[in-house]
Amino acid sequence: MDGTRLITHLAAENRHAGKLHQSTVLLFQGPHAYISPTWYSKPRNVPTWNYTVVRAEVEAEVTSDPAQLLAIQEKMISALEPDWLPQWHRLDEDYKNGLLPYITGVYFEIKRLEFVEKLNQNKPRSDREQVARTLQKSNSGTERDLGKYMLEKLAKKGY
Repeated sequence: MDGTRLITHLAAENRHAGKLHQSTVLLFQGPHAYISPTWYSKPRNVPTWNYTVVRAEVEAEVTSDPAQLLAIQEKMISALEPDWLPQWHRLDEDYKNGLLPYITGVYFEIKRLEFVEKLNQNKPRSDREQVARTLQKSNSGTERDLGKYMLEKLAKKGY
């Protein structure tokens, strides 16, 4: 995928930190929810689970190099909380360097991405609409997100 990489870090004590070099697949879970058979128009159904997921085949490179770990931290802050970046720059180097033994940096080079979704495609449109509307009434934000996504897909042809 033309050198596309994901960059992250995790606690060095995390049991996965020592195994990342073995990883070749990552899963990123999107909205998902239990689907009750009572939401369908016909009683002859079973419970199921609707979901969206991105499957990434990757090659992992783990690092404990201080310069790389500091760069990873700065990229993360720049992406997720850029207003805090000046505070990061004001922290003394001893403090920042004191944190580094406790984290592991990871570069994931993406080899292949695949988007997978299971959204009652085998059910009639009316049942898919009912499931989506029911999900939108949920107290769970993830379930409401799934309902919204399903309704957006239903508005398009081919679903």
